[in-house]
Formats: sequence, structure tokens, C-alpha cells
Amino acid sequence: MSKEENHTPIVFQEELFAEATQAALDALSQILQQEVSLGTYALGKIHHWPTRWKEIYSQPREGFWLQTNLQGELEGHSFLWIGKEEARQLGEKVLKNTIENSENTEEEQEILNEELLESFLLELDNILSAHFIKFWANQNQLKVYGDVPDLYKDLLPKVLEESLAKESKLSYQLFYLEFICLPLEINLEFTWLIHTSEN
Repeated sequence: MSKEENHTPIVFQEELFAEATQAALDALSQILQQEVSLGTYALGKIHHWPTRWKEIYSQPREGFWLQTNLQGELEGHSFLWIGKEEARQLGEKVLKNTIENSENTEEEQEILNEELLESFLLELDNILSAHFIKFWANQNQLKVYGDVPDLYKDLLPKVLEESLAKESKLSYQLFYLEFICLPLEINLEFTWLIHTSEN
């Protein structure tokens, strides 16, 4: 069944969404070897969303955006954001052994560190997105998978920027989740934008 043939409204059951969220939290905790908890979260129209979300998405800040596009029978995108300093702290924690064992010059090491960090963030986005993609696929009996993620520095991804500007006129379902790792003082902002059928 193609996307054009799928006219069944996408169902978002809170219980299963909570299960997907918990699976993502468990995966993050395992990767970071630290406890990760759910902070603020929101579903639906943006004007009801928490202030933290509005600040991050409306005011450009230094950091990394990871965008994954859905492929198959459901259209949508996920967006993972982490600030530059938080990303550096995350990289130092996760990539510590790789960095310390390197014999490169200081300049080469700086380039390598950036490349390793970006590769790690892309893989992290892959893991988190996979939990939610599986959730929507199973819940709605759809063939859905995630494309290779894209990484953007500082700039809000165009598809998210355009969607937010036109949000009230489009049949989108939006989700926002904040993942918090207190021991590392790291916050990850995770947003889903899912196309739903026309009313």
C-alpha cells in the first residue's frame, strides 16, 4: 500500500507512545551508562507547548540538529537537537577511550574529535528514531522505516521551520520530548512531525 493509497487516520495511543518513550530512555541510559529521565513533553498544537521548546526552536543557538525522514507508508520526520557544549560533554564521555588512544597531532585530533562526535550523534539519532518508527509501524500496521539521518549545525532544519510557520493549516501531528541526563548535565530535545490524513 503506497502513501497515496493510505487514507486511514494515523492512531496515536498514549499507552503505546509511552512504551516507545520508555524504550528510548532505556537505550539512552545504556549508551551513556547514566540514568536518563523524561523532562517536559507535549503533543498537539504548538501554542500549548512548554516555554523551553519555544526558546530552542525560535531562537538560533549553537548546536546540532539531526533529522530523520520517514520512508514507506507514513510520511514524517524526527528532529533531535543538542547544544554545542552539551554535545562536547557527551562526546568526551562516550568517546573518551577512542580520543585518548589516538596518536594524531593536536590539529588532526581536533578534526577527528569533531568527526567522531558527528558520527556518534547520527548513530544516536538512528537509535532513538528507530524506537518510535517501530511504534508507529506496529500500531498502524504500516511498512515504515527511517532514512539515513542528516546533520545540521546551528540552523533549524528547513522542513521543520516551514512546518512550524504553516502548522495551523496543515494536517500534522507534533510530539515533543525532552530527555534529561542529570549526572552529565545534558538535555536532548526530540521532536516528531507526522503527516496525518486530511479531515
